[in-house]
Amino acid sequence: MIKAVLIDIDNTLLDFIKSSEKAIEQIFFERGLPYDSHVIEVFKEVNDKLWDQIERSEITKPEMYKLRWKTVLEKLNISYDSDELETVFRSTLSGIAEPVDNAYEMLEYLYPKYPLYTASNSSYEHQKKRLIKSDMIKYFTDIFVSEKVGALKPAKEYFDKCLSLMGDYTPNEIALIGDSLAADITGGNNYGLKTIWFNPDKLEIPDYPKPDYTVSSLLEVLNIL
Repeated sequence: MIKAVLIDIDNTLLDFIKSSEKAIEQIFFERGLPYDSHVIEVFKEVNDKLWDQIERSEITKPEMYKLRWKTVLEKLNISYDSDELETVFRSTLSGIAEPVDNAYEMLEYLYPKYPLYTASNSSYEHQKKRLIKSDMIKYFTDIFVSEKVGALKPAKEYFDKCLSLMGDYTPNEIALIGDSLAADITGGNNYGLKTIWFNPDKLEIPDYPKPDYTVSSLLEVLNIL
C-alpha cells in the first residue's frame, strides 16, 4: 500500500525546456547574441548528454556547469564568456517555472491522499524558488534535492537519506514519479520503490529498467495512486 509519494521536478512537474527557452531568449537578447530556434535545439542536445553523464557518475555537476555553455557556444560558433553565461542562465532560469501539462491537476489529486516530497538532482535554492514561483511548493512536505541530500539519484545513498527524513516508511510504501529512466526508474527500482515513468513522448518501454507503471499524461497517475 502506497503511503507517500516522491516526485521529480524537471520535466515531470516543471517543463525544463520551455523554461530554458524563455531564459535563453532573454539573456541572448540582453547581450545582443544571435538567437533562433536552433539555439534551444543545441542547448537541449548538449544539456541532455551532460545530465546523462552526471546520472552515470561520469562527471560532477560543477564539471557540467563548466562544460554546458562552453560546448553550446562552440557548436553555435558564438564567441562569449561561457562561465558568465552559465551563471546568468541559472539565475534567470530560477525565476521561470513553466508547468508540465496537468501537473497542477495531479498535485491537487495527490495532496489530500499522501505526503508529497520532491526528488531532484538540482540545487535546493534553485528548485525552491521555482516551486514558489509556480505556486507548487504548498503541496510538498519537504524538498529533497541532491545538494541537500548529499547524493545524486540513482544512488542508494540518495534514497537512504530521503527515507530517513521522511519518517517511518518502507521502500515499497513509496511511489516515485519521474521522467528519467536513468535517475528515477533505475534508482527507484533498485531501492524497492514503486516507480511511475512519465513518458510523454511515448517511447518504447525498456526491459531494463522496467517501471512498475508508465504514463504519457500526468492525469493517468490519478488511475494508479
